[in-house]
Amino acid sequence: MKRTTTIILCFVLLSGLVTMAGNFRYVSGGRLTVDERYDRDVDPVLEKRLRSWQSRLDGRMNQVIGRCENTLTVAHPEGSLNNFCTDMLLAQTRGTIGQAADAALLNNGGMRRSLPSGDVTVGMVYETLPFDDEVVVLELKGKDLQRLVETVARRGTETFAGIRLTVRGNRLESFTIGGQALDPDRIYRLVTIDYLADGSGGMSPLRRALSATPTGHYLRDCMIREIEMLTRAGQTVKGSVDGRFLRLEP
Repeated sequence: MKRTTTIILCFVLLSGLVTMAGNFRYVSGGRLTVDERYDRDVDPVLEKRLRSWQSRLDGRMNQVIGRCENTLTVAHPEGSLNNFCTDMLLAQTRGTIGQAADAALLNNGGMRRSLPSGDVTVGMVYETLPFDDEVVVLELKGKDLQRLVETVARRGTETFAGIRLTVRGNRLESFTIGGQALDPDRIYRLVTIDYLADGSGGMSPLRRALSATPTGHYLRDCMIREIEMLTRAGQTVKGSVDGRFLRLEP
């Protein structure tokens, strides 16, 4: 009976394919050159609106919000821009956002340009942090935080604030959080971005979080706010490599 059913099913499928074959058509492709010819017939109403929007956008993006004392760059496992951004995130979370956090974590790959010495504009911050990453506060058991730090130690492509680690080769040798040894039974609060909080970017240990609280604040806005706060205080933007990720020879 099974064999008969299988034969009938195959026959029906083949019949359908034969029927579909009669509807197939040959499709060719090619290149379409997009050049000034498409600018000849411009909608004047739309063009006026675009000019207005562009003017307002340029005004905001070209706004100087601070000054960088030295060029901040991304490097693995530790760079001056990596460190500045994670320190900024931890400070903003504890201060402006108003949530307690023991440490901060960011992926270095999310920082897409250096900050050169001199004036810092809003547009530069957008170029440095081009993604709409929301700030999220996670609660993690100590043993799960240990797994996270081991993962970061092995990869060397993420940066912590509030955590200092020593790595031999690509293996975690020791680390402290807030200057103290890890308590495996304690619940720690880690601030990061939604992309990493979901376990993306190789951060699968974060899927073990006991809770995840979106803050409604975005990383890029936090950085703009931090730079503006520094400027009002008469300070410049500074970043340095301070040995928070110490890699030793195997």
